[in-house]
Amino acid sequence: MFHEQLFPLFSSLANVQGSMLYAGAFPDDHTARLIDIAERILSDGTGSSKGLRARTTFALIEAYQNIVRHRQTGKGERGLVALVHDNRHTEVMTANDVRDGDLAGLLRALKRIEGLGVDELKRLFVEKLSTGATSARGGAGLGLIEMARRSGNALRHRTLPRQGGVHRFQLMVSCRAQDEFFGPERFAALDEASSAVGLLAGLGGTVWSSDVEQQVLRMVEHEPGVQGAEFARACLAMLQMLHDLRPPNGASLLLCRMDEQGRAIDMLTATDTARADQVLALTSTLNDTSHADRRRAYHDMLLGRVAKQEAWRTGLHDLALRARTLEAAHRILPEGGHVLLVEARI
Repeated sequence: MFHEQLFPLFSSLANVQGSMLYAGAFPDDHTARLIDIAERILSDGTGSSKGLRARTTFALIEAYQNIVRHRQTGKGERGLVALVHDNRHTEVMTANDVRDGDLAGLLRALKRIEGLGVDELKRLFVEKLSTGATSARGGAGLGLIEMARRSGNALRHRTLPRQGGVHRFQLMVSCRAQDEFFGPERFAALDEASSAVGLLAGLGGTVWSSDVEQQVLRMVEHEPGVQGAEFARACLAMLQMLHDLRPPNGASLLLCRMDEQGRAIDMLTATDTARADQVLALTSTLNDTSHADRRRAYHDMLLGRVAKQEAWRTGLHDLALRARTLEAAHRILPEGGHVLLVEARI
């Protein structure tokens, strides 16, 4: 049974030009991958200026490092970093758990920079740097100061109380916003949905890049306890399906996640009724076919023993060989039209 929160995630992330989510283990060596992801999502083909790419890349890396430095590591505590880019909006957003004892200092740092202009932020940064004042876990709000200065927009934040002496801290950095796109309420819903489905990493939008896909898959491969290499190969099969099924510039989303049932890969894409019916029919056929017969059919396709198949059919056969369970569904969303969802449990 599909998790119902997958569809709100599609509505939030699939109709923009490009989006990326990460909620895994937050190792330091993902920093270089995130730089490449930001550069590719904000490529020249999306109408992004060099200045916007630089501002967004800085904000994304600083936000990621803030979570690395300050996040809690107990069971059930997770961080989230998101990049959402469109022709009117470019947003970097993070969420992580903050201990009650650390919250007051964080809020003071945010209050200190509230309403300051670029020159005032620069002077404050130099002042903090020269005094050498630091908190228990890093600089005295230097990252927040620089994100506000370089983005050119006020930092927005929200704190939500949780059990166990922690607050959920959500931070939003607008690197470009002609009007408000991701307000606090919308990001809170995105954070909640990501947590509910056990998100590890995801990407979506209407403009896709193979380089972004490769970097996200490398991040998944390095997740502890995920058996990443096999998981990433299954993701490749799902991506083969997605690129063949989605219409030109159609909204689509790929999610890698791990919940109480284990590892899962979900593909959601805009579609039409006829194509959705074809995918549902083949999924049903494969589920009723033995593993040996699935393997034989897949090898026949690869060796040209049958008529050339559409790429999505080859991808679905490949996925069926790797998956414990395979499901497909067709939904009509109020704002998203016809949406096809395929889920593989690996």
